[in-house]
Amino acid sequence: MADHSTNNKSLTSEPERPCAFVNMNSGERSAALFVADQLKKNFGADNVLDLFPVKGKPPVIEEAKQFLIQRKPDLLVVAGGDGTVSLGFDIVDEVRAAKLVGPATAPIAVIPMGTGNDLSRSLGFGGGYKKPLVKAEERFTKVIKRLFMARPRVIDRFALTITTIDPDTVTPGHAGGVNGHRPSKQRSAPSLPKEECRSFLEERHRCSHAESAASSAEQRQQQHQQESSSPTPAQPPSSRCKETKKVFTNYFSIGFDAEVAKAFGDFRDHHPGICKSRVGNKIWYGCFGCNAMCCSSTLPKKHVSLTVDGKAIKVPSNMKSIVVSSMITYAGGNILWADSRQKFDTQAVDDGKVEVVALEGVWHMVGIGTRIRSGKKLAQGSSIVLYSPAHFTMQYDGEPIAAMGAPDQMVKIVIEFMSQSLGTEVPLEKESNRKATQASHSETERK
Repeated sequence: MADHSTNNKSLTSEPERPCAFVNMNSGERSAALFVADQLKKNFGADNVLDLFPVKGKPPVIEEAKQFLIQRKPDLLVVAGGDGTVSLGFDIVDEVRAAKLVGPATAPIAVIPMGTGNDLSRSLGFGGGYKKPLVKAEERFTKVIKRLFMARPRVIDRFALTITTIDPDTVTPGHAGGVNGHRPSKQRSAPSLPKEECRSFLEERHRCSHAESAASSAEQRQQQHQQESSSPTPAQPPSSRCKETKKVFTNYFSIGFDAEVAKAFGDFRDHHPGICKSRVGNKIWYGCFGCNAMCCSSTLPKKHVSLTVDGKAIKVPSNMKSIVVSSMITYAGGNILWADSRQKFDTQAVDDGKVEVVALEGVWHMVGIGTRIRSGKKLAQGSSIVLYSPAHFTMQYDGEPIAAMGAPDQMVKIVIEFMSQSLGTEVPLEKESNRKATQASHSETERK
């Protein structure tokens, strides 16, 4: 794991070198402009970098690296959605791994500007910034003070690899074992080699959307072109396999919720003018969710296999989604993991583990959102192997991954603990409020 200093002491009340990354494409345009302007006034214009200065173009990764190397901030505020925050982690981690900045440089604090903001919620920074109608500048100074009161906290990052495979190589009854080989024995919080971590981060940089609608469209078009190319019939089956590598901080899922995310993402790409507000986006998201009630497919139990830390896990019947989450909340503040009976370890963002949850469908999510139900808890662990038919849509941190094959094909999904990044969270009293909210939600399990 990363060597970060994360004691319970707050950051200095007045950081000497605060800097900021902003994503002007996140959330409401007026709020993004106001936040960027206020950060420049408080930190200095030279200490605020727009990660997406040209709409529709990739983020300025190299400029961001030089920005960090030159300034070496003792606090890095990221104003954007969860995707922007994850991109910030990628950039800081790569510079830190090259030893161009110190191990405690640029702990990240968040001003949430996206739609879901689950990473921000889990760290206590709230569900989304809204520009006040009155005394906006005066109230923003309170936001700055709150950021300065945050304390360091490491955040888990997970490597995701999705590979299409020959269905005949999956041995029934072996919980995802291939060619008769059993999965490896249980292990705790495995860490990938540095070289592989770096390749994952490079892949993430190339594919990062960071709530930029135009950027997402370009990426999906490239992915579609790549995945649409048909292999030469003369090639052996192994050479026709497709592989996708990503890094996620929040969650991965396969099933109906990923299909909803993809439908909304496609709609936003084609109609960016009517997807500028957080409230409006949630309404559109709900519309696509209603459509999923009629059109979503059940994950076929006979063809779905789950292994967590080497142990076969039974997947219930009639499930329409499997979610692998590292955050406390999911999909805009919903608490999937409510463990009032304490059968599992306490959920945390820095324990090297993910929680695996199954969902029955849209009405199940509605029940979770209204706190009368919770997700079906399957397992906790740091190494996940999931086999599924290849025609289901997937997503990671809200970014859709199109189906990688036909119903008669299979995909192997591997999720491994990769590393930890240096973030921050709000003071202890705020944390206790979050835990109280989670505890009250867990009472729904008894109903």
